[in-house]
Amino acid sequence: MNRFIMLTLLLLSGYSTAEVITWENLNRQQRRILQPLEQNWNSLSIKEQKKYLKGVERWKTLTFEDKQDAMKQFQRWENLSKQEKMELRRNFKRFKQLHPKKQAKLKKLVRKFKKLAPEKKQLILDKFRHYETLSSDEKKQMRQQFRKLTAKEKREFLFKK
Repeated sequence: MNRFIMLTLLLLSGYSTAEVITWENLNRQQRRILQPLEQNWNSLSIKEQKKYLKGVERWKTLTFEDKQDAMKQFQRWENLSKQEKMELRRNFKRFKQLHPKKQAKLKKLVRKFKKLAPEKKQLILDKFRHYETLSSDEKKQMRQQFRKLTAKEKREFLFKK
């Protein structure tokens, strides 16, 4: 659980430069949340300390449900292989390089996907399971074909067994 909180704090945080903050200078709540880092805190870089501290502030604002979701995500992350984690990091980096409007569109699609019934999600996942095995040209061709479909055709394609 403690590793989860530390990773979540890193993911939720940004950072700014400032002087190093010693463990003794942290308040009680910061020390409680960051307790797994106590042994190494004073050796962390300024950047890392600021990221963790900003993450502590963000963590305190999360609802119980958001904290539960974050814990589930961390558990899934912990079960991934190194290769899967590297791929996710690459995808995240690519996502961050997208135009903000494109990012918003993708986030909206993900929210819609998450709201689908489990059987509909599985149908979609099954349809695209082979996608990763395609060459980049085949993927491009598939995307182009999919874009040409009407909304109704897209739904039929995605949800037809």
